[in-house]
Amino acid sequence: MQKRILLFGLLCLGFLVRAQELPVEYTFGEKYNDRYKYSNLLNIEDDGQGGSLMVRAYYSGMILKPKGFIIEHY
Repeated sequence: MQKRILLFGLLCLGFLVRAQELPVEYTFGEKYNDRYKYSNLLNIEDDGQGGSLMVRAYYSGMILKPKGFIIEHY
C-alpha cells in the first residue's frame, strides 16, 4: 500500500514539474526614461492622420495624489 502511495505521489510530482515548462517566448521593449513615472494611461485615440493621441493622468507627492493630465501626440 505504501509503495502505491509513493508511486502515485512521484507520478503527481512528475506532472507538476512538467507543468512548469511553458512554451512562451517574449522580448523586452525599449526602456524609456519617463519624466512622469507615476502615471496611468487613460485613453488612446486615432488622430485621423495616421498618428495617435494618448492621455495620461500623473500623480505626485508622498501619498501620490492626482496632479494633472499629460496629452501626447505620436
